Amino acid sequence: MIRSLYALFIIFIMLPSVAYGFNNGAIILSKNIIPYRTAADSFKRQLPHIKFNEYLLDDMQRTTEQILEELKNEKDDFILLGIGPEAALLLDRGNFKTDHIFFSMVLNPEKLIKKKKNL
Repeated sequence: MIRSLYALFIIFIMLPSVAYGFNNGAIILSKNIIPYRTAADSFKRQLPHIKFNEYLLDDMQRTTEQILEELKNEKDDFILLGIGPEAALLLDRGNFKTDHIFFSMVLNPEKLIKKKKNL
């Protein structure tokens, strides 16, 4: 519980100051479930000046590889936010042009994430 509150404090207090210079971002949701959707909506409310594109991993219209390619081809520096374990794994696999990568709602991220440099 305390760990969760600490994480929320960091995200909602520190992220707006980090995100001040950005206009674009991407939110990757592992699944379309209420807790993940609530987290995504909260980020959008906290950072209203950023235009977020949303990607849903359990959507059948795009494959994970297509989403990964779209994110890799972003021209500008942008913010990436993964919500859920599958989204965190996708962010771990990617070689993105941005170093501003965050993830949320992942149980035991230290066991899930292999790269530690910018996640």
